[in-house]
Amino acid sequence: MSFWMTFSWILVGILTTVNIFAFIKLKQVSQQMLKMAFPGAKNFKDGMAHMESQMKEMTQMMSGARGGNPFGNQNVMEILGQLSKRR
Repeated sequence: MSFWMTFSWILVGILTTVNIFAFIKLKQVSQQMLKMAFPGAKNFKDGMAHMESQMKEMTQMMSGARGGNPFGNQNVMEILGQLSKRR
């Protein structure tokens, strides 16, 4: 029985080492992806905040340019009317 207890603890140690190694590698890859996706972000929260602010700016620019929902039915009808006049 002593052999199997020793063997199981050695196996636990090996698996723990593999898990720690995999975690460290995945953390490094995650940080590299964060730096590529959100340059200048210190952590994921800052990156997401930056992305949300960019999306809000784009939405405001699109809705402000046409005075409301840029994809509303009225705008679509105007665009279709302009296209039919060109033909």
